[in-house]
Amino acid sequence: MQMIRAYQSPHYNGPAVKLGAGVTGGDASLFASQQGYRIVAGSCPTVGLVGGYTQGGGHSFLSGVYGFGADNVLEWEVVLASGEHLVATPTQHEELYWALSGGGGGTFGVVVSMTVRVFPEGQSAVASLSFGVSTAGSEDNFWNAVEGFFLEAQTLVDRHGVVFDFGISKDTLAVLGMIAPGLDDKALASLMQPMMNTLTRRGISRQATNLAVKAGSSYYDLWATTTAPLRLRSNGIPIEHGQQ
Repeated sequence: MQMIRAYQSPHYNGPAVKLGAGVTGGDASLFASQQGYRIVAGSCPTVGLVGGYTQGGGHSFLSGVYGFGADNVLEWEVVLASGEHLVATPTQHEELYWALSGGGGGTFGVVVSMTVRVFPEGQSAVASLSFGVSTAGSEDNFWNAVEGFFLEAQTLVDRHGVVFDFGISKDTLAVLGMIAPGLDDKALASLMQPMMNTLTRRGISRQATNLAVKAGSSYYDLWATTTAPLRLRSNGIPIEHGQQ
């Protein structure tokens, strides 16, 4: 891993990190944070960042603010099937650059490294909540509350760049992490108030949701101590991301 504090190109000038193909999202996130930055990586720390994750698009808790992982790639260092070793950027081998940026891991060549934008580290907040049929009193009440949750979640996603990591089954909805980069716990709780009001009107009190809101001085510290350990024990929970 290499920190580049002043990357320069026709399309971007600023901090960046160069990562080898074997680097995991957890290692890259820790390295970037130690340098004073945050990097767009997945919610599970053991997934390789350079391979299928970024080459497949790259959903992230930071996507609502910074876009997908593939949106932040500055360079792909790649070896083609012909044996040619080259670097693809938006202005050099540009068709290959765009193909690698979301076209699927291992499809167009063997990626040796990638260089990506990073962003200043700073305060973030996370919330978790859950409720189920037993809380709602009936299946009809539960699904009515789920509908209310999604209606309010869409507003948070579209307007505030909030990202949800949640699981839903026939009788339970559980939000493992709702991350808001740049906010503290009070600001996130305030943004969530319309959602809590909607759930209350639909029969799920604030207390019944087990709502917990926490803030951290850095995104990495918050992610590493809250959602990352849960993702290591989960069975693949979908992520709903914000729009850039």
